[in-house]
Amino acid sequence: MNVMLNSLVNRVNDNSKRIRELEESIRNLKEQLNSLQSESLKQKKTIIENETSTKNSTKQILDRLANLEVDIDKVNREIKDLITRREFKEIENYLELINPITSKFVTKKEVEELIQERL
Repeated sequence: MNVMLNSLVNRVNDNSKRIRELEESIRNLKEQLNSLQSESLKQKKTIIENETSTKNSTKQILDRLANLEVDIDKVNREIKDLITRREFKEIENYLELINPITSKFVTKKEVEELIQERL
């Protein structure tokens, strides 16, 4: 009977030891799980912040692009109002024609004298 009792006590001790080891393993797993959850929440927060930042940057870029399109349209309208080279050349020729330095003009008196001479 004593041998059986010793054997039973040994089994109970072994089982108790196994239970304590399992409990310790469970505690370790719970700590790891909590750590993983905490890290997961931090990463999720970082991802959300990055997403918000990216959305803001994208919005700013789109706003700038819209402003550039407006500016380009304005420049195109202004370019349409500019004269062409041909028009410029015509104006230049006209100005040369009436330039008092390079052109010769006659006075009213000179014209009258010329008319009198011809008559």
